[in-house]
Amino acid sequence: MLVANVSAEENGNGEENYDPDIVEHSRSAILIEAETGRVLYRKNDNQRLFPASMTKIATMTLVMEALNSGRINLDTMVTTSKHAASIPGSTILLDENEQMSVEHLLKGVAIGSGNDAATALAEKIGGSERLFVNMMNDHVKNLGLQNTTFQNPTGLSDRNQFSSAHDMAFLSRNLINNHPEILEYTKIYEDWLRKDTDNPFWLVNTNKLVRHYEGIDGLKTGWTEEAGYCLSATIERDGMRLIAVVMGAESAELRNQDIIALIEFGFANFEKRLVTESGHVVTQFNDIRFTRGPVNVVTDRDLYIVKRRSEELKQFEYRFNLDLNRIHELEHTNIGTLEVFYDGRLHDTLTLNLEVPIQRNNVFNIFLSLLRKLFA
Repeated sequence: MLVANVSAEENGNGEENYDPDIVEHSRSAILIEAETGRVLYRKNDNQRLFPASMTKIATMTLVMEALNSGRINLDTMVTTSKHAASIPGSTILLDENEQMSVEHLLKGVAIGSGNDAATALAEKIGGSERLFVNMMNDHVKNLGLQNTTFQNPTGLSDRNQFSSAHDMAFLSRNLINNHPEILEYTKIYEDWLRKDTDNPFWLVNTNKLVRHYEGIDGLKTGWTEEAGYCLSATIERDGMRLIAVVMGAESAELRNQDIIALIEFGFANFEKRLVTESGHVVTQFNDIRFTRGPVNVVTDRDLYIVKRRSEELKQFEYRFNLDLNRIHELEHTNIGTLEVFYDGRLHDTLTLNLEVPIQRNNVFNIFLSLLRKLFA
Protein backbone atom coordinates (compact mmCIF):
# COMPACT_ATOMS: atom_id res chain seq x y z
CA MET A 1 0.00 0.00 0.00
CA LEU A 2 1.18 3.50 -0.85
CA VAL A 3 0.18 6.02 1.83
CA ALA A 4 0.39 9.80 1.73
CA ASN A 5 -0.63 12.30 4.41
CA VAL A 6 -1.59 15.61 2.83
CA SER A 7 -2.55 18.81 4.61
CA ALA A 8 -5.55 20.63 3.18
CA GLU A 9 -8.64 22.56 4.16
CA GLU A 10 -11.40 20.08 4.79
CA ASN A 11 -14.20 19.24 7.14
CA GLY A 12 -15.65 15.84 7.86
CA ASN A 13 -19.07 14.45 8.69
CA GLY A 14 -19.09 15.23 12.39
CA GLU A 15 -22.04 14.93 14.72
CA GLU A 16 -24.24 17.99 15.03
CA ASN A 17 -26.04 19.50 17.97
CA TYR A 18 -29.67 19.48 16.92
CA ASP A 19 -32.17 22.13 17.97
CA PRO A 20 -35.47 20.26 18.52
CA ASP A 21 -37.47 23.45 17.96
CA ILE A 22 -36.61 23.55 14.25
CA VAL A 23 -39.13 20.77 13.56
CA GLU A 24 -42.17 21.37 15.74
CA HIS A 25 -45.00 19.47 14.08
CA SER A 26 -43.62 16.16 12.77
CA ARG A 27 -42.84 12.98 14.68
CA SER A 28 -39.51 12.48 12.90
CA ALA A 29 -37.33 14.45 10.53
CA ILE A 30 -33.93 14.63 8.89
CA LEU A 31 -32.00 17.05 6.67
CA ILE A 32 -29.06 15.89 4.55
CA GLU A 33 -26.83 17.31 1.83
CA ALA A 34 -27.23 15.22 -1.31
CA GLU A 35 -23.66 15.14 -2.67
CA THR A 36 -21.85 14.08 0.51
CA GLY A 37 -24.73 12.56 2.45
CA ARG A 38 -23.84 14.64 5.49
CA VAL A 39 -26.62 14.77 8.08
CA LEU A 40 -27.32 18.40 8.99
CA TYR A 41 -30.30 17.85 11.28
CA ARG A 42 -32.13 14.89 12.77
CA LYS A 43 -35.10 14.27 15.03
CA ASN A 44 -36.10 10.66 15.80
CA ASP A 45 -34.80 9.90 12.32
CA ASN A 46 -34.47 6.13 12.88
CA GLN A 47 -37.99 5.71 14.29
CA ARG A 48 -39.94 3.16 12.26
CA LEU A 49 -43.13 4.70 10.91
CA PHE A 50 -45.57 4.15 8.06
CA PRO A 51 -44.06 5.84 4.96
CA ALA A 52 -47.33 6.18 2.99
CA SER A 53 -46.71 7.24 -0.63
CA MET A 54 -43.08 8.14 0.01
CA THR A 55 -42.78 4.41 -0.72
CA LYS A 56 -43.00 5.44 -4.38
CA ILE A 57 -39.46 6.86 -4.13
CA ALA A 58 -38.25 3.25 -4.24
CA THR A 59 -40.78 2.42 -6.95
CA MET A 60 -39.57 5.29 -9.14
CA THR A 61 -35.96 4.25 -8.56
CA LEU A 62 -36.60 0.78 -9.98
CA VAL A 63 -38.46 2.30 -12.92
CA MET A 64 -35.48 4.56 -13.67
CA GLU A 65 -33.08 1.62 -13.38
CA ALA A 66 -35.17 -0.38 -15.84
CA LEU A 67 -35.16 2.59 -18.23
CA ASN A 68 -31.38 3.02 -17.95
CA SER A 69 -30.73 -0.68 -18.52
CA GLY A 70 -32.89 -0.70 -21.66
CA ARG A 71 -35.37 -3.25 -20.30
CA ILE A 72 -38.09 -0.72 -21.03
CA ASN A 73 -38.21 2.71 -22.65
CA LEU A 74 -40.44 5.73 -22.15
CA ASP A 75 -42.62 4.72 -25.11
CA THR A 76 -43.13 1.13 -23.93
CA MET A 77 -46.85 0.48 -23.63
CA VAL A 78 -48.15 -1.12 -20.44
CA THR A 79 -51.46 -2.94 -20.25
CA THR A 80 -53.36 -2.34 -17.01
CA SER A 81 -54.26 -5.52 -15.16
CA LYS A 82 -57.51 -6.04 -13.28
CA HIS A 83 -55.53 -5.86 -10.05
CA ALA A 84 -53.84 -2.56 -10.93
CA ALA A 85 -57.14 -1.01 -12.01
CA SER A 86 -58.74 -1.99 -8.70
CA ILE A 87 -56.10 -0.43 -6.41
CA PRO A 88 -57.75 2.05 -4.01
CA GLY A 89 -56.61 5.47 -2.84
CA SER A 90 -55.04 8.09 -5.08
CA THR A 91 -55.28 6.97 -8.70
CA ILE A 92 -55.18 8.20 -12.30
CA LEU A 93 -58.38 6.20 -13.04
CA LEU A 94 -56.82 3.45 -15.14
CA ASP A 95 -59.30 0.97 -16.61
CA GLU A 96 -58.64 -2.75 -16.88
CA ASN A 97 -56.82 -3.52 -20.16
CA GLU A 98 -56.14 0.17 -20.76
CA GLN A 99 -52.78 0.77 -22.35
CA MET A 100 -50.57 3.68 -21.33
CA SER A 101 -46.91 4.48 -21.98
CA VAL A 102 -44.26 4.13 -19.31
CA GLU A 103 -43.64 7.88 -19.45
CA HIS A 104 -47.28 8.75 -18.80
CA LEU A 105 -47.49 6.18 -15.99
CA LEU A 106 -44.31 7.64 -14.50
CA LYS A 107 -45.91 11.08 -14.59
CA GLY A 108 -48.93 9.58 -12.90
CA VAL A 109 -46.70 8.38 -10.07
CA ALA A 110 -44.32 11.34 -9.79
CA ILE A 111 -46.94 14.09 -10.08
CA GLY A 112 -50.27 12.58 -9.08
CA SER A 113 -49.08 9.76 -6.78
CA GLY A 114 -51.24 7.29 -8.67
CA ASN A 115 -51.43 3.93 -6.91
CA ASP A 116 -52.80 2.25 -10.02
CA ALA A 117 -49.94 3.68 -12.13
CA ALA A 118 -47.36 2.49 -9.59
CA THR A 119 -48.86 -1.00 -9.56
CA ALA A 120 -49.02 -1.22 -13.37
CA LEU A 121 -45.34 -0.25 -13.62
CA ALA A 122 -44.43 -2.71 -10.87
CA GLU A 123 -46.14 -5.56 -12.70
CA LYS A 124 -44.46 -4.62 -15.98
CA ILE A 125 -40.95 -4.44 -14.51
CA GLY A 126 -41.12 -7.20 -11.91
CA GLY A 127 -43.41 -9.61 -13.72
CA SER A 128 -45.73 -9.41 -10.74
CA GLU A 129 -46.32 -6.99 -7.90
CA ARG A 130 -44.82 -9.42 -5.37
CA LEU A 131 -41.63 -9.92 -7.38
CA PHE A 132 -41.30 -6.16 -7.77
CA VAL A 133 -41.64 -5.71 -4.00
CA ASN A 134 -38.84 -8.24 -3.58
CA MET A 135 -36.74 -6.04 -5.86
CA MET A 136 -37.60 -3.01 -3.72
CA ASN A 137 -36.44 -4.77 -0.56
CA ASP A 138 -33.26 -6.00 -2.25
CA HIS A 139 -32.58 -2.38 -3.23
CA VAL A 140 -32.99 -1.28 0.38
CA LYS A 141 -30.58 -3.97 1.57
CA ASN A 142 -28.01 -3.00 -1.07
CA LEU A 143 -28.07 0.56 0.27
CA GLY A 144 -27.48 -0.75 3.81
CA LEU A 145 -30.73 0.72 5.15
CA GLN A 146 -31.99 -1.12 8.22
CA ASN A 147 -35.33 0.47 9.09
CA THR A 148 -37.32 -0.17 5.92
CA THR A 149 -39.41 -3.07 4.70
CA PHE A 150 -41.87 -2.79 1.82
CA GLN A 151 -44.99 -4.85 1.20
CA ASN A 152 -46.34 -2.96 -1.83
CA PRO A 153 -45.14 -0.36 -4.38
CA THR A 154 -47.77 2.22 -3.48
CA GLY A 155 -47.50 3.01 0.24
CA LEU A 156 -51.00 1.82 1.06
CA SER A 157 -51.08 0.93 4.74
CA ASP A 158 -49.78 -2.48 5.74
CA ARG A 159 -48.77 -3.24 9.32
CA ASN A 160 -45.59 -4.92 8.03
CA GLN A 161 -44.55 -1.99 5.84
CA PHE A 162 -42.42 0.65 7.54
CA SER A 163 -39.55 3.03 7.02
CA SER A 164 -37.83 5.95 8.75
CA ALA A 165 -36.97 9.54 7.94
CA HIS A 166 -33.29 8.52 7.68
CA ASP A 167 -33.98 5.72 5.21
CA MET A 168 -36.33 7.82 3.12
CA ALA A 169 -33.72 10.58 2.89
CA PHE A 170 -31.06 8.17 1.67
CA LEU A 171 -33.45 6.46 -0.74
CA SER A 172 -34.18 9.94 -2.08
CA ARG A 173 -30.46 10.73 -2.31
CA ASN A 174 -29.80 7.54 -4.26
CA LEU A 175 -32.61 8.32 -6.70
CA ILE A 176 -31.57 11.94 -7.27
CA ASN A 177 -27.83 11.26 -7.58
CA ASN A 178 -28.12 8.26 -9.87
CA HIS A 179 -31.19 9.36 -11.85
CA PRO A 180 -31.34 13.18 -11.76
CA GLU A 181 -33.71 13.13 -14.72
CA ILE A 182 -36.49 12.09 -12.32
CA LEU A 183 -36.58 15.73 -11.19
CA GLU A 184 -37.84 16.69 -14.66
CA TYR A 185 -41.04 14.89 -13.66
CA THR A 186 -41.30 15.63 -9.94
CA LYS A 187 -40.91 19.39 -10.50
CA ILE A 188 -43.98 19.56 -12.77
CA TYR A 189 -46.88 21.17 -10.97
CA GLU A 190 -49.64 20.27 -13.43
CA ASP A 191 -49.99 18.25 -16.61
CA TRP A 192 -52.49 16.16 -18.54
CA LEU A 193 -52.88 12.45 -19.27
CA ARG A 194 -55.03 11.28 -22.21
CA LYS A 195 -55.22 14.97 -23.16
CA ASP A 196 -56.56 14.51 -26.68
CA THR A 197 -59.04 11.76 -25.84
CA ASP A 198 -62.57 11.56 -24.53
CA ASN A 199 -61.20 10.73 -21.09
CA PRO A 200 -58.57 13.38 -20.18
CA PHE A 201 -57.08 13.39 -16.70
CA TRP A 202 -55.64 16.50 -15.06
CA LEU A 203 -52.56 15.85 -12.95
CA VAL A 204 -51.81 18.26 -10.11
CA ASN A 205 -48.68 17.73 -8.05
CA THR A 206 -49.44 16.51 -4.53
CA ASN A 207 -46.34 18.48 -3.42
CA LYS A 208 -47.69 22.03 -3.43
CA LEU A 209 -44.26 23.39 -2.46
CA VAL A 210 -43.17 22.78 -6.06
CA ARG A 211 -45.23 25.84 -6.94
CA HIS A 212 -45.22 27.80 -3.69
CA TYR A 213 -41.57 27.63 -2.54
CA GLU A 214 -39.01 28.72 -5.13
CA GLY A 215 -36.48 26.06 -6.06
CA ILE A 216 -38.15 22.92 -4.72
CA ASP A 217 -38.20 20.37 -7.54
CA GLY A 218 -39.30 17.17 -5.80
CA LEU A 219 -39.64 14.67 -4.47
CA LYS A 220 -42.61 12.77 -2.97
CA THR A 221 -45.47 13.33 -0.57
CA GLY A 222 -47.28 10.75 1.52
CA TRP A 223 -50.45 10.53 3.55
CA THR A 224 -52.59 7.85 5.15
CA GLU A 225 -54.52 7.94 8.41
CA GLU A 226 -51.91 5.71 10.01
CA ALA A 227 -48.89 7.60 8.63
CA GLY A 228 -50.07 11.17 8.93
CA TYR A 229 -48.61 13.73 6.51
CA CYS A 230 -45.13 12.96 5.16
CA LEU A 231 -42.83 14.53 2.60
CA SER A 232 -39.39 14.09 1.12
CA ALA A 233 -38.52 17.46 -0.44
CA THR A 234 -35.40 18.54 -2.31
CA ILE A 235 -33.99 21.86 -3.43
CA GLU A 236 -30.71 23.10 -4.93
CA ARG A 237 -29.29 26.54 -4.22
CA ASP A 238 -25.78 27.92 -4.88
CA GLY A 239 -24.54 24.49 -5.92
CA MET A 240 -25.74 22.70 -2.77
CA ARG A 241 -28.71 20.31 -2.89
CA LEU A 242 -30.59 19.56 0.31
CA ILE A 243 -33.01 16.72 1.01
CA ALA A 244 -35.49 17.25 3.86
CA VAL A 245 -37.80 14.51 5.12
CA VAL A 246 -40.57 14.81 7.69
CA MET A 247 -42.99 12.10 8.82
CA GLY A 248 -46.12 12.04 10.94
CA ALA A 249 -47.36 15.64 10.79
CA GLU A 250 -51.05 16.32 11.52
CA SER A 251 -51.75 18.34 8.39
CA ALA A 252 -50.23 19.21 5.03
CA GLU A 253 -49.78 22.79 6.18
CA LEU A 254 -47.83 21.80 9.31
CA ARG A 255 -45.80 19.31 7.28
CA ASN A 256 -44.83 22.03 4.82
CA GLN A 257 -43.94 24.41 7.65
CA ASP A 258 -41.46 21.87 9.02
CA ILE A 259 -39.96 21.25 5.57
CA ILE A 260 -39.45 24.98 4.98
CA ALA A 261 -37.92 25.38 8.45
CA LEU A 262 -35.44 22.59 7.70
CA ILE A 263 -34.49 24.04 4.31
CA GLU A 264 -33.98 27.56 5.65
CA PHE A 265 -31.96 26.19 8.58
CA GLY A 266 -29.75 24.24 6.18
CA PHE A 267 -28.93 27.06 3.80
CA ALA A 268 -28.46 29.57 6.61
CA ASN A 269 -26.02 27.44 8.59
CA PHE A 270 -24.10 25.28 6.09
CA GLU A 271 -22.07 25.73 2.94
CA LYS A 272 -20.58 23.37 0.37
CA ARG A 273 -17.00 23.78 -0.85
CA LEU A 274 -14.96 22.10 -3.55
CA VAL A 275 -11.82 20.55 -2.07
CA THR A 276 -10.21 19.01 -5.18
CA GLU A 277 -11.41 18.73 -8.75
CA SER A 278 -11.77 15.55 -10.74
CA GLY A 279 -8.41 14.61 -12.24
CA HIS A 280 -6.41 15.71 -9.17
CA VAL A 281 -2.95 14.09 -9.34
CA VAL A 282 -2.35 11.87 -6.31
CA THR A 283 0.93 10.22 -7.33
CA GLN A 284 2.74 8.87 -10.39
CA PHE A 285 3.09 5.33 -11.68
CA ASN A 286 6.29 4.25 -13.42
CA ASP A 287 7.16 0.68 -14.39
CA ILE A 288 9.63 -0.38 -17.04
CA ARG A 289 7.32 -3.22 -18.03
CA PHE A 290 5.08 -0.59 -19.68
CA THR A 291 5.80 1.65 -22.64
CA ARG A 292 4.68 4.89 -21.07
CA GLY A 293 5.88 6.38 -17.83
CA PRO A 294 5.72 8.06 -15.50
CA VAL A 295 1.91 8.29 -15.67
CA ASN A 296 -0.20 10.40 -13.34
CA VAL A 297 -2.61 8.65 -10.98
CA VAL A 298 -5.73 10.87 -10.74
CA THR A 299 -9.06 11.05 -8.93
CA ASP A 300 -12.25 10.14 -10.79
CA ARG A 301 -14.53 12.94 -9.51
CA ASP A 302 -14.74 16.18 -7.59
CA LEU A 303 -14.34 16.07 -3.82
CA TYR A 304 -16.61 18.32 -1.75
CA ILE A 305 -16.97 19.26 1.89
CA VAL A 306 -20.10 20.50 3.62
CA LYS A 307 -19.32 22.57 6.70
CA ARG A 308 -21.00 24.92 9.10
CA ARG A 309 -20.50 28.49 7.98
CA SER A 310 -19.10 29.31 11.43
CA GLU A 311 -16.55 26.46 11.45
CA GLU A 312 -12.84 26.90 10.88
CA LEU A 313 -11.52 24.54 8.23
CA LYS A 314 -9.08 21.99 9.62
CA GLN A 315 -6.36 19.63 8.46
CA PHE A 316 -7.15 16.30 6.84
CA GLU A 317 -5.19 13.42 5.33
CA TYR A 318 -5.35 11.26 2.22
CA ARG A 319 -4.51 7.58 2.00
CA PHE A 320 -4.26 5.96 -1.39
CA ASN A 321 -4.11 2.30 -2.27
CA LEU A 322 -3.09 1.14 -5.75
CA ASP A 323 -4.04 -2.29 -7.06
CA LEU A 324 -0.94 -3.19 -9.07
CA ASN A 325 -2.61 -6.33 -10.41
CA ARG A 326 -5.18 -4.24 -12.27
CA ILE A 327 -2.46 -2.08 -13.75
CA HIS A 328 -0.55 -5.16 -14.87
CA GLU A 329 -3.74 -6.38 -16.54
CA LEU A 330 -3.63 -3.18 -18.64
CA GLU A 331 -6.52 -1.57 -16.81
CA HIS A 332 -6.21 2.19 -16.50
CA THR A 333 -9.50 2.88 -14.70
CA ASN A 334 -10.45 1.89 -11.17
CA ILE A 335 -6.88 0.98 -10.29
CA GLY A 336 -7.16 1.97 -6.63
CA THR A 337 -8.88 4.14 -4.06
CA LEU A 338 -8.22 7.39 -2.27
CA GLU A 339 -9.56 7.57 1.27
CA VAL A 340 -10.08 11.06 2.66
CA PHE A 341 -9.98 11.46 6.45
CA TYR A 342 -10.95 14.50 8.47
CA ASP A 343 -10.23 14.74 12.17
CA GLY A 344 -9.59 10.98 12.30
CA ARG A 345 -12.85 10.05 10.55
CA LEU A 346 -13.39 8.76 7.03
CA HIS A 347 -14.99 11.54 5.00
CA ASP A 348 -15.08 10.11 1.46
CA THR A 349 -13.55 7.47 -0.81
CA LEU A 350 -12.64 8.27 -4.41
CA THR A 351 -11.73 5.94 -7.25
CA LEU A 352 -8.26 6.33 -8.80
CA ASN A 353 -7.50 6.08 -12.51
CA LEU A 354 -4.39 6.33 -14.66
CA GLU A 355 -4.52 9.62 -16.57
CA VAL A 356 -3.78 7.84 -19.86
CA PRO A 357 -3.86 4.18 -20.96
CA ILE A 358 -0.57 2.28 -20.97
CA GLN A 359 0.68 -0.76 -22.91
CA ARG A 360 3.08 -3.56 -22.10
CA ASN A 361 6.69 -3.19 -23.18
CA ASN A 362 8.43 -5.89 -25.21
CA VAL A 363 11.45 -7.73 -23.81
CA PHE A 364 13.94 -5.78 -25.94
CA ASN A 365 12.69 -2.39 -24.73
CA ILE A 366 12.70 -3.60 -21.13
CA PHE A 367 16.34 -4.69 -21.58
CA LEU A 368 17.27 -1.26 -23.03
CA SER A 369 15.56 0.49 -20.13
CA LEU A 370 17.51 -1.59 -17.64
CA LEU A 371 20.78 -0.76 -19.43
CA ARG A 372 19.98 2.97 -19.35
CA LYS A 373 19.29 2.80 -15.63
CA LEU A 374 22.47 0.80 -15.02
CA PHE A 375 24.75 3.26 -16.84
CA ALA A 376 22.90 6.29 -15.56
